[in-house]
Amino acid sequence: MPIGVLSSCLRINNYEKRAQNVVHGVAVVLFYALFYIAFFAPVLFQRRLLAPGDALDFFLPAFYSPRTLWTPLLFSGFPVLGDPQNMSYYPVALLYSWIPHSWNAFVISAYVMASCFTYGYIYRLTTSRLAALVGGTTYGLSGFFMAHLGHTSMIHAAAWIPLMIWTFEELRRRISAGWFSVAALAVANCALGGHPQIFLFSTTLSFCYLVCASRRAPSGTVPFWLAGLSSLVLGAGLAAVTLLPMVELTALSQRAQWPLEQFLSYPLYLRELPRFLFPYLYGGFWNPISNTLTPFFGATGLAETTGYVGLLPLLLAGVGFALTGDRFQGRFWTAVAIFALLMACSKEIPLARFLYHLYGYNRTRVQPRHLVEFSLAVSVLAGLGIKALADTSALKRLQAVRRATTTAAVGLLLALLAFIYSGGNLNKQLAHLNVSNVPLLPWRNPAISIPLLVMLAGSLVLYYWSRRHTKFSAALLVLVLSLDLGSFGWLCEWRYRVSKPEDLQVPDVLTSYKQRLVNSGQRLLSMTPSFGPAETAPANLSRLWGIPNARGYNPLILSRYSELLDQSVPAYQVFSDNNRSLDILSVVYVLVPKPFLGDGNNSAADHVNRDGDVPRYLQNPRRWHHVDDFLHTAVSENGHAMPRAWLVPKTIPLQPHQILRAIQESTLPDGRAYDPSQVALVEEPFVFDVENPDSHAAAKVAQLSDTRIEVHTECGTPAFLVLSDVYYPGWRATINGEPAHIFQTNYVLRGVKVPAGYNVVCFEFRPLSFYSGVAVSSCSLLLTMAILAGIIHEHSPQRRRERRGNAENRAEA
Repeated sequence: MPIGVLSSCLRINNYEKRAQNVVHGVAVVLFYALFYIAFFAPVLFQRRLLAPGDALDFFLPAFYSPRTLWTPLLFSGFPVLGDPQNMSYYPVALLYSWIPHSWNAFVISAYVMASCFTYGYIYRLTTSRLAALVGGTTYGLSGFFMAHLGHTSMIHAAAWIPLMIWTFEELRRRISAGWFSVAALAVANCALGGHPQIFLFSTTLSFCYLVCASRRAPSGTVPFWLAGLSSLVLGAGLAAVTLLPMVELTALSQRAQWPLEQFLSYPLYLRELPRFLFPYLYGGFWNPISNTLTPFFGATGLAETTGYVGLLPLLLAGVGFALTGDRFQGRFWTAVAIFALLMACSKEIPLARFLYHLYGYNRTRVQPRHLVEFSLAVSVLAGLGIKALADTSALKRLQAVRRATTTAAVGLLLALLAFIYSGGNLNKQLAHLNVSNVPLLPWRNPAISIPLLVMLAGSLVLYYWSRRHTKFSAALLVLVLSLDLGSFGWLCEWRYRVSKPEDLQVPDVLTSYKQRLVNSGQRLLSMTPSFGPAETAPANLSRLWGIPNARGYNPLILSRYSELLDQSVPAYQVFSDNNRSLDILSVVYVLVPKPFLGDGNNSAADHVNRDGDVPRYLQNPRRWHHVDDFLHTAVSENGHAMPRAWLVPKTIPLQPHQILRAIQESTLPDGRAYDPSQVALVEEPFVFDVENPDSHAAAKVAQLSDTRIEVHTECGTPAFLVLSDVYYPGWRATINGEPAHIFQTNYVLRGVKVPAGYNVVCFEFRPLSFYSGVAVSSCSLLLTMAILAGIIHEHSPQRRRERRGNAENRAEA
């Protein structure tokens, strides 16, 4: 909203009107800031963090960790520059990361921006503050935003979608350099916000808006097309510093070959469509009275399949379509809502299967995330409904409200009957979830009674407002709207899965292990990748604590690394004596969670085959030594772990699949035993074999940082240096200052040939994709600044005086 207001002010010569617009914009921002502070007050004023689920295990560590191109603390090395969800160059994240203890403010800013930008767009369409307030509140408080609070990058990327559409609407009416710049900045921030899937959805939606709105654009079809497409390209150019490394990483990640099953994962089933009217019909809510969590018993996750936008907004959206359906805005946003619903039900409706064949789109998953477009569409239609009701006659207004409430009541009844009809079979399916029978009568089930009461209150207040357009009735309408949406959002995951700032501190029991690993340069492996006790060093909190972990939690994990530490096989295969995967990754400690009582979730430990507190496969004295016990964790030491860097006298060239098998089975293709301390496996036709190797050859890590590692080697004969860090494009090596070739070694690692004697080997991370992205982003930024500078100059007092003088001269002539 502030960006749009500033751009508008540049085009307004009247000082008083400009001041009114500024005051209006500031008032909207302050209102929504205070609104969301009050909404999230139960967490904010109890020194808690708005960090449920992935927010604590992924986004919070990334937010507070140093902005760097590479981290050696996860996955034995990982290019964080290529993962957009780190939000490394997102301006809003950069701003808040400089402020201590600003995580909650950063999260809330997404909701404030989403509501403000939606408000601005709807106000531009309707010039009605009430319509804009209804639409802005609906989008920011929608079920999509509430359920995805733990997906921080998702809500921040989604917050910029309304501004992108708003700028296109302004460009449709009049080509303006100011709005063109704002459009490019909105596109860039949506990309830098960190969720590629939402960015893909938003740019596709903007392009469709451009196509559909260009037919009768007052600014002209061709100029509008050029301005819209150019803003999309310029915005992508501004975000190239993130997008180009992301493309490189995605091609090497497990998503490079994304199967259709993953693409269609977490679908919304048709039988659960009543959840759009009864959002907690299948459980999943926190009961503030009993302070208990009602388990979710739907087919897939609650967060990923929630599209609740309130009952009152649906009423208003129906009115908006009925009264404005013959206009472009009504037709367009109705089509968007229908398309989003069809995509959400991708498992049973084959539309998404066709889109799977589109490059880029087939790298995504969880198609119900299209409900972000559904939420925006209903928000806009609700705003249009308010405006249409205000502009029509009293008789037609009451008739429209009656038809809408009658239709909604019938829809609620049908949804409830469908749920009751399936209730018998549903209760039979709940036994394995330890969920008692679900009451099917409204007075016994708040998940049914609350929406019915909300619907009744919404209908009454809408009827009251349609008869009397007063400030009181408008305020009452907004209040009921907030209660309607809050009946879902206030009982979401953020209420019961809360964390404290103390949870970000390294546990005392891990301090000594951290120091040992820093001194040796080796790693630990946490068998709790996420959502586990802090004592188990879950990824990615271990990165925040500076503890090197061979595991990580990231959707863009490198495909080769994922294959090496295959989590789909039984754990005993990874830890068997024949599997050398952990050895070559320098994993010296393994932290295994014990079964613990009290939290009701033992899934982190159930995958291990236990014998007492320590799994049987970690009780082999030839390799594993049980060295410690924490409250929830058993620690075993790997006696076969290789150092961070070591020298071997021989290399063997093999095919990638042969190398992987040799590492996991300790057997070379010719039947000989594979010993990583004596031989390195490379994929290039490079044969290296020293007949009389130096038995005292040594390699020592002298310096280690995120993007640089220096190794000193001393050997009487030539040798091959193996570094237990992941191979990735962009790493450069020098030996005594001279460039050296890096071999992809042991399937995932780096290796270089070193000459005899004392050598200084330096590895530095200088990725071409990043520097290319910096160049493109810099050029795009300079172009944007030049456009803004031209606007400021054009509206400077001197230019206004010159134009006034020229106008007076023409008048005299």
